[in-house]
This record gives sequence, C-alpha cells and structure tokens, in this order.
Amino acid sequence: MRRYGCMSALGALAVWALAGCGGGSMSGGAMSAASGPDSPLTINQSNATATAAEAIVTTATLSDTATSAGASTAPPSAVAASLGAMNRRVVQRSLPNHVAAAGTATYACAAGGDFTAVTSTDGKTLTVTFADCSEVAGTSVAGTQTYSDLMLTTQSSSDSLSANVSDALTIVVGTVSYAETGNYAFSFSGNKTANGAFSMESFELSGSTLAVMVSKNGAVSDSTLTDFDFSLEEDLTMAPHQLYSSFHFALASSLLDGKITVSTTAQLKQIADSTHLYPYAGQILIMGADNERLQATILGDETFVPPAGEGQIELQLDPGNGSFGPPTWLDWATLTAA
Repeated sequence: MRRYGCMSALGALAVWALAGCGGGSMSGGAMSAASGPDSPLTINQSNATATAAEAIVTTATLSDTATSAGASTAPPSAVAASLGAMNRRVVQRSLPNHVAAAGTATYACAAGGDFTAVTSTDGKTLTVTFADCSEVAGTSVAGTQTYSDLMLTTQSSSDSLSANVSDALTIVVGTVSYAETGNYAFSFSGNKTANGAFSMESFELSGSTLAVMVSKNGAVSDSTLTDFDFSLEEDLTMAPHQLYSSFHFALASSLLDGKITVSTTAQLKQIADSTHLYPYAGQILIMGADNERLQATILGDETFVPPAGEGQIELQLDPGNGSFGPPTWLDWATLTAA
C-alpha cells in the first residue's frame, strides 16, 4: 500500500508566522483592532496578506507528498485538513484488516514509531493509539483517536466507512507542538476496480468544534475551529494521482485577534506526487466583520512560472462595498517561509 501524506500534513504544521509576508499593497502588517478572537475580524489593506495566509496555507496540508519537517508553516486552521489526512492513513491501512470482532493490529510509521488499532468485540469501536508515530523526520504524533458508531460496508464495487471520531492528540513538528481536542464525523468511500483496487477515494470530515493550542519557544496561542466541513477526493486512475478538495470553516484565532470564515468557491486541484506540494487551481473566499471579502485565486502550484509582475496566487479585497479592488500577487514560497 502506498504511503499517504498524514505526516506531510503534519510536517507543514508549525506556528503561524506569516505576518511579514509581502504582496503588493496588501502588506502583512499589524492586525486591525478587534475586541478578541471571537469577534469578527475587520479585513483591510494592512492585514489582508496575513489573513489570506491564515486561510491559504491551510490548503497546503492537503498535500499527499513528503516534505521536510519545518520546511513550511501553517496556521492552526490547518488542523482539520491534517486530521483528515491522518484519518485517511488509518482507514487505508486498517480497513483491509478490519473484522467485525475483537482484534488488534499495529502499523509502522515511515520515519519511526507506530500506531495500534484495536477493534471492539462488536466491531463498532476502533481505538487508535499513536506512539511517537513519524512519517517525516522531525515530526511525531502521540495520543488517541476513537472511532465510535463505526459502520463498515464492503461490496465488490465499493467500500464505505463512517464513524464519529474523538481526538486527544499532541503533534510535534521540530520546535513546535500543538495539542488538539475535539469531536467530528468522518466518512470514507472508495470505488473499486475489477481487481479490487480502489479507483476513486472520497473522505469527509465535519463537526462543530476543534480546539487547538500551539506552543513554540514558550509562546502559546489558541484557536478554535467551528462549523467545519472538509471534503477530499483522490483519483487513483491518473498518473500522477489527482487530489480535489473543498471546505468551509470558521476560525477564531488569538493570533489574528479575530474570527474569519473561509470557503472554497472553486474546488482546489492538486497533483499528488513528490514534486507538487500545493494546489494548482481553485479559489477561496474569506469573510470578515463588515461584509469585507478577501478572494484568493490559485493560478498555479510552486512549479508555475507566472507572467512578469504577477504571482502564483492572486488576492483581491472587497472593503465591504460589494466590489473587489485591483489584484495583488503572492507566491507559495512567500506564504510558507517562516
């Protein structure tokens, strides 16, 4: 079975440090005044790039490729995408061995450690324990995931699995660690070819609340992800494989000192191989306090060479009057450089 990118996602998880990213007039300067992380954030020229980075880099965690630990940074909003990748890994490894009776199986992680999946006697509960599981050097995950009300259907043409998941995890990426707790619904479906191999896999992760505490060099920040829904499809019939993703979430961030809502308005598309870390197409809309809208259009992945004076990502800000202003551009390196 091919190695999936749960730890490539984790490798991208580090404390958000993108406030200095450039991008035309949309500088990554100081945040606008807000009464706290639970209050809607006023998006303006001075914080547009930082706000966009908080949402855009989330998409990087949907990568199915290996990256070096600490090679990029991502905001706490990336947690749901990362959890989706971890659940993919658990399902893809344990599903073929899942039995409707008590059973225990341990799976090695690529760069060290392992995780153990224990099935209850009635087959309705799966408890997964991560023991310093590392898919990329310098990263690890410890803690438990519990899949309850687990429903598994296996047919000749497709398999499906659904469950309610409860997480209590600590993830370490270099000098950064975060503790994550929450509950959500998770589902998987896979279409199979005549020989039993999966041709298309679909994953969905949705829930009401995930709490995240990020720690780096003694500095601690808190974020809460609410009303989230992450969907991911992988086409295994193409070479290289293709990833398609869409999502919606609200993020209350102590680093932003405000709350934003983020949605894909055009499905994100990504090449799933070792040389393409980011989506090459798609569009994200970020909503602020007073009808401000920040639109991010992905023009290409990190291999895309844009026309002179442009970039790989286009940003447009609507200050609340219903019209987007002129575009400014960023590249993936700017967004992900600590």
